[in-house]
Amino acid sequence: MRKGILISAIVLFVSVSLTAHDGYMWPMAGTAQLSSTFSEYRDGHYHAGIDIRCFGRVGIPCIAVSDGYVNRIRVQPAGYGRALYLKLFNGKTAVYAHLHSFDAALDSL
Repeated sequence: MRKGILISAIVLFVSVSLTAHDGYMWPMAGTAQLSSTFSEYRDGHYHAGIDIRCFGRVGIPCIAVSDGYVNRIRVQPAGYGRALYLKLFNGKTAVYAHLHSFDAALDSL
């Protein structure tokens, strides 16, 4: 999938998969559909997250999968691009990566 088309959030869960019994919310509004799955094999490594299909739409708000706080924000020209690390109160971390933009208040920082 071309990087330009992949504007959706990739949600990485450390030692957890996104399943209903874990009690997590779906991380964005709209249709719950994946474009790739956790541990999918890719050119010599396994994918460490899920890719959420956004059908080319830009600006879809992301939703916290569970209660927690923003632990880290990172912007880099390659890799995850714009990424937000959400430290969940259960001790796990959700990473929202390949984001199109942040909220205006975060962008101003």
